[in-house]
Amino acid sequence: MVGVTFTPLIRRPLAGIVWGAINGTGTTWLKDKPSRRYYDLATLALTGVFVARFLVQQWLYEENSTGWLAVAKIAMGYPLLALAFLVVLWAARPGARASD
Repeated sequence: MVGVTFTPLIRRPLAGIVWGAINGTGTTWLKDKPSRRYYDLATLALTGVFVARFLVQQWLYEENSTGWLAVAKIAMGYPLLALAFLVVLWAARPGARASD
């Protein structure tokens, strides 16, 4: 998880690298500065989701609040991850234009 957080600092956001591998565009978006910024935001959004999920669920687990832990696991599971993936898709639009 820590490595994902530092990828925007070394100008290689993980969200852009994975999206480029899935989409078949590779790393052509790296030459476009605005695209890198968008993928930085997408990587930070995904990191924020995972960090928030860990912090909240760990706290509820340590408090032995199993009922609220179940609610948090559901609410912070796929719905929150889907929201973060929407940020990745939003970031991919300028990257797709840059690779054309």
